[in-house]
Amino acid sequence: MATIERRGDGFRVRWRSVTGGARSRQCPNHKIAKGLVREIEEALARGRDWEPPGFREEPDVEAIAKAYLEHRALRFSPETLNTYATRLNLFLRFLRTQQPKGPLPASLLSRALLDKFYDWTLRPSNGLHGRRRSLETARRIVEVAQLCWAWAEESERWEGIPRPRTIDLVRAPASQVIAPSWDEMDACVRATNGWQKKLATWLRFTGLRVGESMQLLWSDVDLQRGELTIRREIDKNDVGRVIPLSPLVLDEIAT
Repeated sequence: MATIERRGDGFRVRWRSVTGGARSRQCPNHKIAKGLVREIEEALARGRDWEPPGFREEPDVEAIAKAYLEHRALRFSPETLNTYATRLNLFLRFLRTQQPKGPLPASLLSRALLDKFYDWTLRPSNGLHGRRRSLETARRIVEVAQLCWAWAEESERWEGIPRPRTIDLVRAPASQVIAPSWDEMDACVRATNGWQKKLATWLRFTGLRVGESMQLLWSDVDLQRGELTIRREIDKNDVGRVIPLSPLVLDEIAT
């Protein structure tokens, strides 16, 4: 919401941009200030920042990526958000190979650019420790860049965003997962000590992920009923559930 205050010989209009930044503009009289307030609030209602007539600054991909992550922060877990940020940083790093200096205008975005980015992610020289990324990892990295581009165009926050494009990405066939045997898991527990042994024992009897386990609270455990509540906000699949606990692990944590 924009506000008006008397300032010097005129009136100052103050408001917040779409991303929360403070903005202001001086007007010579109250009538013009009121008209400006209407324009600003109409632009904000459409999800866009108000700019002076004739002003047209090309959207910057770095600013778009930042706004996208801020938008997703309300919907993603911290771990997922960090993953998206890492992948978008790779995209920005690639764009710097195309345009080393200055802003990164949205006009750079194209299907050909995505193809180049895909190839770039698969080069060993651009991988961690000089290792070639797997096809599945490269696919996921490029998909985040595509999602960010599509969001920028659909959000209507900026004018001049090219129509979003996608490219064919190779989806590697899932490899067969062979779970360790109970004897192997028990051997793993015996090989640990201290806090690691406690964690390994817990994982062995619950089948939970480490990340889920580290966010559990005592209030999630019902010793009398022998049940554990896995809250929705810590479940990777974003679905809360209740699981029974083994009497052995109940005896362990009761102490």
